[in-house]
This record gives sequence, C-alpha cells and structure tokens, in this order.
Amino acid sequence: VYDSYRLVVNEWVTKKNQRLNNIKYLKYPSLDIVKEINKYNRANTPLTNVLYSAENIDSALKEIKPPKDKIVTVGLWKTKTEKEIISYPISHSERAILINEGVQKATAAFEKYSEENSQLFVEWSRHYFKLLGREFTKPISHHYEYFISALFSERILEVRNDPNPSFNYDCIIYPSVGNDLETDNLAIHPDSVEKEFGLFQIIEFEIEETYYARKYVRNHPELITLAKIKNKHYAKKILSNGDIVW
Repeated sequence: VYDSYRLVVNEWVTKKNQRLNNIKYLKYPSLDIVKEINKYNRANTPLTNVLYSAENIDSALKEIKPPKDKIVTVGLWKTKTEKEIISYPISHSERAILINEGVQKATAAFEKYSEENSQLFVEWSRHYFKLLGREFTKPISHHYEYFISALFSERILEVRNDPNPSFNYDCIIYPSVGNDLETDNLAIHPDSVEKEFGLFQIIEFEIEETYYARKYVRNHPELITLAKIKNKHYAKKILSNGDIVW
C-alpha cells in the first residue's frame, strides 16, 4: 500500500464546518460512535470499526460526495516501513472482473491454486468467493443491504493471533462502488492502523463546485478533477498528542 487516502467532511465529524485540530477525526471512528450510529457499512457491522480509505483523492470524492461549500480534510496513510501487509482481496465479482485489475488478479490466483486441490473443495470455495464478490460490489440504497458483506468482514478481520500469520489480516481490499469499480478501497483493522500505518500528510480544502458524475480518469493520486476547490492548505506538523499544526 503506497498511498491510501481517508477523506472526511469536517462538519460530519465535528458538527461544525471548521478546520480540524486533531487526527482522531481522520482515523477510524470509535466503537462508541459506531454503536451510536447503529448502521451497517460495506465492511463493518454496528459492533465493529475499520478505517476506510481510497487509493486516490478523486475516488474518495466519488465515494463520499461532499456537498458544496463544505470544508474537507484528507489524510494520506502509508505503512510506516516498507513491508507487505496481509490483505484479503475481493475476487470473483462478475461486475468488477471486467474492469478492476485487483479483482482480475485475485480471481486468477484462486483459479491457479484450484488446479492442485480437491475439486469439491474448490467448487465450494468458488461459490463462497462469488457471494463475497457480489456483496462487495453491489450498489445499495439502504444500510441493511450491507448486512452480508459486513458480517463476513467482521469474521475475516476478527482473527488477530492465528498460528498461521497469513490469516491475521490487516485489511480487506475491495472495488470502489462509488467510482464504478475502477479503483480499490481499503477497510483496515484498527489494530493494524496503530501498528502498521502512519499519517504522513493532511490536506484541507473547500468544495466550490462538484463534478461527481464526470467520468473518472486515472492520474496522480492527489490530482483533483471531480470538484472545483478553494482554500487548499497542507498541515505543517502533527504533534505527538495528535494535534494538527496548520
């Protein structure tokens, strides 16, 4: 994971359309807040929390769709050291496999693995991955439609001390439904956020006009093409207590 961007609309996390003063607003929400909101999301139930992030700012804008005149803050998250993290990639999505490189690679890896294993087990597993692929890539109109993907995500990320380290997942990688499945999102376990990731940069700007219906074009991850913005600022420093110096 080279660059992963967490975008928040300031007013939605502090009730005020003002500058954020601490990185706690750019991290995963506390369990108390999640329980209070009491809604299912793509990769968490009302009893679990994760850090959601996107691979670039435009994807995050497409996902969140901040309204005009709102102040937005983006945190750039990276692994603290150049080490691989253990991810659970979503595969076998009939919709995403046509356009998403990650889904294509994950599905191909499974099919290659299947050549050397019990065909009964392989066929059972294929149905399991197709179910996940469908649930992680379907558009939704009500948070209850996240029920299946949320429950599976809770199970996938709950194991933290398995004797086989390959099963201690740091995150789930899944296609961005908001960005028409073209890019990937991360749902990162809070423990992994604290141990493996660091906040390397913070960017603030105000939404002046929105172009969220415009076709996404892959470019530099910090290039903003899906909104007209103003008053862009970069944080100067993050203090040890999490306070942000602008």
